[in-house]
Amino acid sequence: MKKILEKIKKKLDKLETLHDKEQERMDALHEKEQDIIENTEMQIQELSSLQEHLKKTELDLLKSDEISWEQQQEIKKMLEDAAEEVEQLKQLTEAIEALTESGEKHGLFSPDLMEKFQELQNLVNELISEELLMNMDELRGALDTMDLKDLMSAMEQLSQNVEQVEQELDRFLDILKRIQAEQITHEIVERLEQLVTEQELLN
Repeated sequence: MKKILEKIKKKLDKLETLHDKEQERMDALHEKEQDIIENTEMQIQELSSLQEHLKKTELDLLKSDEISWEQQQEIKKMLEDAAEEVEQLKQLTEAIEALTESGEKHGLFSPDLMEKFQELQNLVNELISEELLMNMDELRGALDTMDLKDLMSAMEQLSQNVEQVEQELDRFLDILKRIQAEQITHEIVERLEQLVTEQELLN
């Protein structure tokens, strides 16, 4: 009887150790997801501010006959801000890729969740469009030539692209938050299954 109890205890200890390791990985994964969510929410605010700035400067240019030095500096600053947003989008792409690879490597996602993470991966890969990068180049070119008409056209196009990225990031957040909710449900089910297994060993 004593040997049987020891055998059961070893099995329970093994199950508990495996669960603890998996839980550690899941906790680390959730932490990374939360960081991504917070950074994305901040970026959405920055993009909204950039778009407002673009529209305001565009309205100011409508009232001008030529581009002032102050307006040139404002546009240069907006281009710098846009370039920074593109870099942040690249970092977001890398973060989601690392998250997906980690989850797949350790078997932390169900097939359904893996499919949703792939959807996220595809979504972030499309955020930095050729059109967005082209608009930024056109705006730089118009600023160099000081062509008011070209400058306003480029700013309008960039504003539209920034708005589109903002909308796509909203969609990205919505998907990621739904994935988080599904992960929690999945973890609860797995924990219940483990408790049932432990109970069966004890019986």
